[in-house]
Amino acid sequence: MTSNIHIGLIGDFNPSVKAHIAIPRAVALAANNLECHAETSWLATPLLERNTEQLLSAYDALWCVPASPYVSMEGALSAIRFAREQDIPFLGTCGGSQHAIIEYARNVLGLAGADHAETNPSAPLPLIAPLTCSLVEVQDTIYLKPGSRIATIYGRTEELKLLKAITVATALILTTILCLNRAG
Repeated sequence: MTSNIHIGLIGDFNPSVKAHIAIPRAVALAANNLECHAETSWLATPLLERNTEQLLSAYDALWCVPASPYVSMEGALSAIRFAREQDIPFLGTCGGSQHAIIEYARNVLGLAGADHAETNPSAPLPLIAPLTCSLVEVQDTIYLKPGSRIATIYGRTEELKLLKAITVATALILTTILCLNRAG
């Protein structure tokens, strides 16, 4: 299978965030195993406040990545709305999924006051509450089942840190769907 996919990473790149380093690597790993070429590009949230369609229309998929609050919540929400309205495959992980809920509540359900209590404690409709404990860079150990697709792609079955394993598994799923869709 040979195909090319381009995934836009919505978020404000920070090299100290492990997921920001792992996501492009995991997409490349999954694509390589599928004999597919996948390219990722970082899309800083302030850039997405304007000209969203022009900036995002060339992407095959959009992934709203972890590490919020974003520099521009409105930029992130604009990109999420564009993906929803244009039927572009979208994935939101961690803060990305929280922002997808807010975007849907505001723009589909008409709940204009929907917001994130972490960044707006006085929101009229706080849909997302702050965590009582931080999960930033929290890791735990998991084991991959020998012979499973993820173990084959990852190349080992010994322990992995949970954060890294989730990133690899998520990238595998997204990349597989896109590559198979392009090939078929």
